[in-house]
Amino acid sequence: MDQRARLEQRLLGPSGRQHLNEISDLFALCESEDLRLVAASLSSVAKVLAHHRKLTVELAGETDESAEQELVKWLRQHGEALRSLLLLLAASGQTRAQVCAIRLSASILRDEALEVSLSTKMPGEELARLFGLARPEHQIQTLLTELLLAPRWNAQVADCLMSEYAREYVDFRHYILSHLRSCAEQAGKVSLEPSGKVPEETTMVDKEEEPARKRKRLHGPFAEAAFQKGRTADELFERLLALLKEAPEPDPVKAQDGEVEVHGELLLATSRHSPGTAKLSNITAESVCEK
Repeated sequence: MDQRARLEQRLLGPSGRQHLNEISDLFALCESEDLRLVAASLSSVAKVLAHHRKLTVELAGETDESAEQELVKWLRQHGEALRSLLLLLAASGQTRAQVCAIRLSASILRDEALEVSLSTKMPGEELARLFGLARPEHQIQTLLTELLLAPRWNAQVADCLMSEYAREYVDFRHYILSHLRSCAEQAGKVSLEPSGKVPEETTMVDKEEEPARKRKRLHGPFAEAAFQKGRTADELFERLLALLKEAPEPDPVKAQDGEVEVHGELLLATSRHSPGTAKLSNITAESVCEK
């Protein structure tokens, strides 16, 4: 049994609470140059956090209140650290690392959604708030932003995102295409000169004299992030188009209220109760490009 497996076993064991600080050793393994070890270590961290969230809820009221609060704080902080590491992989520009980030993020989000939906000791939404579990759509869209703004782009990343997830899962598709439309609108605002022409070599850095707060208000958070990372308008549109080319076309069925109801498999158990995915707006590759 390797070090990672031993750490996971100890942290998930009956005396796991006594060894919680050893999770730092799992995070240390995430700094390895071996991507497989990094992926396995991140997965172990996610399992450990989920296990101790469950224990914390089950044992609520049976332990010292201040100790409970400290544990909740600890779980929130390490959950944030886990999400940050996944986003670092996505932002790396290294194809294998980015594909790893997509698959790991989807797997962890699916498990978290199941955890929330099966919660019996407290309402799922309350559990998510208690432990700082960000809304799945926000996490998926933040991941997509990092992929779009990474220093390099590869068709394999687009294929993984769209073929493995957007084509298969209607909720994931909805979150991705909604965000792509928003990103395209923001990139379009920035790239257009007052004359309405798109400059050939426009970069966000060319507008450095504009105050950051004003840029963010005028163009949106994605455009401001692109500005900060120096992505060109051409790069952004090339990447957006690469994803849209892979986007599946849903088989819509008209609902009575005029919205488009889309039938398909859901990645996240919580999507069954989300009005945004139970009846999806008619977002397709064409509608993203309309403006």
